[in-house]
Amino acid sequence: STSTSTSTPSSLNNQVDPARKSQSEQEIAKDMMNAFLSRDSRRTFIARVYAILSGQLLVTMASIFFFQMNPSIVSSIISRTGMMVPWLSLAISTVSWMWMSVSIRARREAPLKWNLLVAFTIAESFLVGLIASVYKFRSVALAL
Repeated sequence: STSTSTSTPSSLNNQVDPARKSQSEQEIAKDMMNAFLSRDSRRTFIARVYAILSGQLLVTMASIFFFQMNPSIVSSIISRTGMMVPWLSLAISTVSWMWMSVSIRARREAPLKWNLLVAFTIAESFLVGLIASVYKFRSVALAL
């Protein structure tokens, strides 16, 4: 008995046997994996991640320090705008991380990913600074 397949051409493309790939495609894939898995590329990647995290922590600590040293600014932000500025900051932060989580483009394209990361960092730093301003400086410094 013979079986007939009712597959469409697009579904056939998804079912290509790996053994049938051309030799050059396999070599390119292997070279890409070896390049990513090399010791130097891993070190570069890890160094870049730690540099980004360090920058985010420095911005957050600067925000905490600023709001701790200027309580009049905190009270004016809250009294003049009500709670609109903290809520806006929370919205910017949430939209930024959600966009980065959902969109492949937002994670891979250079200007967009950096803009979203900066927006997230500034918004979160602002929120953390405002929250930390209600505590004593010594308590916040010990927590850091």
